[in-house]
Amino acid sequence: MASAQHPFDAFGFASERLATDVLLPSDADVLLHMYSDAEAMRYRGSAPMRTLADARQQVAQQRQSKPDGATRRLALRLRADHILVGTLLLRSTADEPGMVEIGFSFGKSHWRKGYAFETLLALEAALYQERYAHTIKAWVVRENRASKALFEKAGYATAEQSLHPGSLLFVKQVCP
Repeated sequence: MASAQHPFDAFGFASERLATDVLLPSDADVLLHMYSDAEAMRYRGSAPMRTLADARQQVAQQRQSKPDGATRRLALRLRADHILVGTLLLRSTADEPGMVEIGFSFGKSHWRKGYAFETLLALEAALYQERYAHTIKAWVVRENRASKALFEKAGYATAEQSLHPGSLLFVKQVCP
């Protein structure tokens, strides 16, 4: 089981086509390409990445937690050739035990291939099996129709919230 300081240290999973891994310094070029795309970033609710130094910093900070919990950004790689196609964010906080907040991004060339749904199902199964969390929550920018449809298809419910008015909060219980 994971340590109390960083509960996602030992966490990972594989699906039919994808597997989680650590982000490596050699991933910085792909991360910059993925996170500098203005069209894709409008769905993330944050500004596009600007420089290779920003991408390197994201890799370096992947294991740094906030004081109130643990945050990890994992690489999502194709199992066949280990190519980085996206990232998965996992966040837990002491004030919401048993709750994991997730977020994932894929490079635009990897959209519409079913990777997000595959990631979500594999993530749910791994969280259930390892008892890391009983509930998952995910924020979706209101204009992101594809992500809204994804979470609805996977059985997530929208929850009332006022913290981020431009976003929807999706929630699902993954284990009793």
